Amino acid sequence: IPAYVASRFSFGYPYGAWIPSLSIVFTMIGWFAITTELAGMAVNQALGELIGLDIVTPLIMLVGLMCAVPAVIGFENIKWLSMVSVPLLLGLACWMLIEILSDNSFWNLVSYTPTGEITFGTGVDWVIGALISGVFMAPDFSRYLRNRMNMYIAYFLCIFPFLFLTGIGAISKLATGDWNPINAVQQLGLGIPALIIIFFATWTTMDTALYSAGLAMTNIFTRFKRWQNTIFVSLIGTTLAVFRVTEYFRGFLLLLSNIFSPM
Repeated sequence: IPAYVASRFSFGYPYGAWIPSLSIVFTMIGWFAITTELAGMAVNQALGELIGLDIVTPLIMLVGLMCAVPAVIGFENIKWLSMVSVPLLLGLACWMLIEILSDNSFWNLVSYTPTGEITFGTGVDWVIGALISGVFMAPDFSRYLRNRMNMYIAYFLCIFPFLFLTGIGAISKLATGDWNPINAVQQLGLGIPALIIIFFATWTTMDTALYSAGLAMTNIFTRFKRWQNTIFVSLIGTTLAVFRVTEYFRGFLLLLSNIFSPM
């Protein structure tokens, strides 16, 4: 059963389950907006290198609407998109690691002196907040597995690429001084192929976020179909992306931890 149905056992039905449903909708719209902005920036950067074009806002709108299509249609399209984009993302991470270590000593990177801008606890909250919201929505997809053993295997296998990608993100920040993957790949000189991979990787994130948001919305607005609710949240997320919500990313992660940890 999907996450919004599972939540009924703890929160009650119909009104108690609105609490996690609204939280899921809010969270997934936020994830969709942030990743849509990053994907639009990646396409804009690639077009800028190819033909000198710089139209980031229209591209963010186009990317948001285009990437919503698989989530609106259904799960099967998300599955095939993930099968293509996830290996590409892991390949990009390995490529970034090779480029970083070819120009920087690993020990110089890890001997980084913290700025003290945030506490260790806040850093933990950001990472846990991002992860726990994804775990909360995992039933939306794991319900399609053939049996429980497949579910256990899939979840434990997911731990390793998650740790690897998180580590690459941290190391690229240390090497380039920029958390934004679009800027990081440019500084590392990875060029247009890396930007294309980022676009496909964020597309997968956008689709899973919209799919879960659409399901949760259907738990509240039952007279509308899932695909109708999915279109609605995609329009909201795309609008937020146009207003460049990534500047609020850190606060967003902290809010996720505060919401989903108690739930």
